[in-house]
Amino acid sequence: MSPTKQEMDKIKFWEQDVCKRITAALSRNKKNIVVLSFYPSYERQFGALPSILAQKHHVITIPCYQNSTLIGAGNEYVSNVGWRIVCNDGSHYYPQIDIAGIDLILSADEVCYDNGRINREFLSKSAKRIYFPHSLLEPTGVNCPTDYYVVPSRLVYQALCENENRTSNTELLQIGYPKLDESIAQYVYQSQNMIAYCPTLHYDKENLGELNAVIGFDANCIEWLLANTSYTILVRVHPLVSSGKQRPFTLLQFKFEKNPRVVFDNDMNTDFYDKIDFMITDASTTGFSFAFSTLRPCFFFMPHSTGGAIAENAHQIGGVARNFAELGTLIAQAKQGDLAPRIRAFRDDIVYNVGNSAQILAEKIDAILG
Repeated sequence: MSPTKQEMDKIKFWEQDVCKRITAALSRNKKNIVVLSFYPSYERQFGALPSILAQKHHVITIPCYQNSTLIGAGNEYVSNVGWRIVCNDGSHYYPQIDIAGIDLILSADEVCYDNGRINREFLSKSAKRIYFPHSLLEPTGVNCPTDYYVVPSRLVYQALCENENRTSNTELLQIGYPKLDESIAQYVYQSQNMIAYCPTLHYDKENLGELNAVIGFDANCIEWLLANTSYTILVRVHPLVSSGKQRPFTLLQFKFEKNPRVVFDNDMNTDFYDKIDFMITDASTTGFSFAFSTLRPCFFFMPHSTGGAIAENAHQIGGVARNFAELGTLIAQAKQGDLAPRIRAFRDDIVYNVGNSAQILAEKIDAILG
């Protein structure tokens, strides 16, 4: 299926409008940098970089929602710029826009690159492109069509070098993780006798058996924590799940919403870091982002671990529990000893330029732009 003539007329009008508004925002005497993020959960990957770049270059941010942190982060912003259009028959149309005058495009949205939905010519056929991954440990966006890849850690660099599917002409920049630097700078611990349960990304399941397995796993963890600890449990599902009101979130919320010791946090930021003593997850890399930001532990509840970078390094920031008895032991040990020195040593060993990555990347971008 393809768009009808009436739909195509509307699409072409929208494309012309987008082109006109972005062109009007460009500078005539400075290098123009466009910052893209079409998913709210990924826009923090840039950290303080847009504001640093805006001091020397002309930065146009393209936010994806009303309260986006990208608004005001650059010199100008342009809203209502989509990466695809869904037609009435369910088919997808991908904008064909080529804007002259864009020198560099920064993007953190691996999701939008799947199957070439945002290709090498999206918005501009001539601009250079830099990709920001959303994991400290695993190489996301391996096949994204970009000129440069911001490598956050030694582990990611090693995995990229060993990956045969990686785009070979993409230059790897061993820079660090601007999002982490910003989290470290903003973190202020405020004890509230609270811990966080943060399951990894679980999309909605059409199969009821799979859906029950996902929700049942999360519910069992929360119920065990309620019965075996005195903490308030802050539940933080993946933002793509909560913002989309998918059933792995809505059914879990329905089950626990009346429990005074269970709080659901659906914000698009990491402010909840300040409130919690430690984190529990099944297999989310947010555990490492939290531990590296706060120097507080994260415990991974993995009854059926399949290995990989998360499981192999979880002991550095807390540990892996295969059952509730082991989880209880890990929690008790954390109360008795300070894990901060171990977490700090591991973080500083694998993450590049902790606390200064945005500034170093800004200097690299200066060189790229000439």
